[in-house]
Amino acid sequence: LFLIDDGAGGTLRKTAASRLKTYAGGANTPAFMAQHAGNTTTANDNSETAVPFAVEKGDTDSAFASNAFTVPTGKGGNYFISAQVIVGCPSSGVFLKSATVNVFVGSTIKLSAQVRIGDLATALNPSCNGILPLAADDVVTVKASGDTNDSSTVRFEGDSAGGTSSTSFSGFKLI
Repeated sequence: LFLIDDGAGGTLRKTAASRLKTYAGGANTPAFMAQHAGNTTTANDNSETAVPFAVEKGDTDSAFASNAFTVPTGKGGNYFISAQVIVGCPSSGVFLKSATVNVFVGSTIKLSAQVRIGDLATALNPSCNGILPLAADDVVTVKASGDTNDSSTVRFEGDSAGGTSSTSFSGFKLI
């Protein structure tokens, strides 16, 4: 049983869980989460490149495919979107000066983050998240880049063993 204040002078009413109803549409769906699977060299120095997300951890509406989330028909609204990418150096003696992650809706950057350091690092982890108004058929993607000390290629790091990867892309509709 639950006790609920009916707002009328502090009167408490009791009710059973079976009588409580959920908001129309239930949970915060559509929702998705995808991760990058391997430590593949994928980008030239300081070149924005689409991040491959090969491992789907969840996709309530089958709206995530080919590294992109497409808002399903009739499911427009405000979405919480999150992206983080571990940008690393594939060989010894190469170091990063900065790394950037961008979230696009269509061809427009809607969220962005950059990590820039005074010293050099072998890996940086830019991440960004925010609430975006999305309409049906909007396509949301992630691109990243890394700037090295010698114009070497960079890689987007993931977990090739299928465990938990820090390079991820996720989102859900707010109810």
